[in-house]
Amino acid sequence: LAKLSDDEFLCKYHELEQTLNSYLRTSSLTCEASVDNGLGLLRVAIAWSKNSENTNATRKLKILRDSLGQNQGHLAPIWGIVTELMGITSPEEAGRLWGYTLARDMVSAAVRLNAIGPLASLSILEKAQETVYYCVDKDDASIKEVGSCAPVLDTIIPCHDLLGVRLFRT
Repeated sequence: LAKLSDDEFLCKYHELEQTLNSYLRTSSLTCEASVDNGLGLLRVAIAWSKNSENTNATRKLKILRDSLGQNQGHLAPIWGIVTELMGITSPEEAGRLWGYTLARDMVSAAVRLNAIGPLASLSILEKAQETVYYCVDKDDASIKEVGSCAPVLDTIIPCHDLLGVRLFRT
């Protein structure tokens, strides 16, 4: 990524963005959440990169921010870019970091809601870490298997969208 020219970098990013967008488009809430989180991560990454000595990272992130249009900036490709610019070049390590961060956020929310206690969260995070390592190291799933069709879930998505509108858009 760091070795690509700016035009190659943007071309590769927008290719990834379009692929992900085609998978997430069936659920508008999922798509909106991915874009909101991606743009938030991009803002934080730009602020972080200003304090680092990696001026190339700051430049690439600003170029990316300026090139994004409406409904662009999904979390997954931006996560990959940010982790690489932070020096995490292994996709497996980036995946493990993603999985652990996701598990930590969910467990933290459960503790704040008093669904589990703080001590129980430690054992859950330990199990989650083992599961994340197992899933990332298991190399036989393609993106088509992960983002496959589930007809029953496809019928529930409009209800999920309606609930999201009622909760967050009113």
